[in-house]
Amino acid sequence: MLEEVYEDSLKRVSTLNTEEKELTSLFKRAKDHTNSIEVLLDNMLNPRERVAYKEIHYYLKIDVYEYSQKYGETKTQAIGKIAHLKPNSYEVSHTR
Repeated sequence: MLEEVYEDSLKRVSTLNTEEKELTSLFKRAKDHTNSIEVLLDNMLNPRERVAYKEIHYYLKIDVYEYSQKYGETKTQAIGKIAHLKPNSYEVSHTR
């Protein structure tokens, strides 16, 4: 049982690492989008550009939400597997 939990945990940690790398890209997109808001507030965009900005904002918001859900679910599953182990449910051999 312990080996099974260990293997599953390794897979989930790998998944978490991959998802954290996705966060870097998402963060850059959000930062670029935030920088663009200054132009929007200065009324330098024409109506078409404003619509495009709002559309990007909408999809960015969805991507952030989906990332948050996916990462939280993966993390909960990884912790849940480990939490089910009881301290005395496996034997540990001590060699000296």
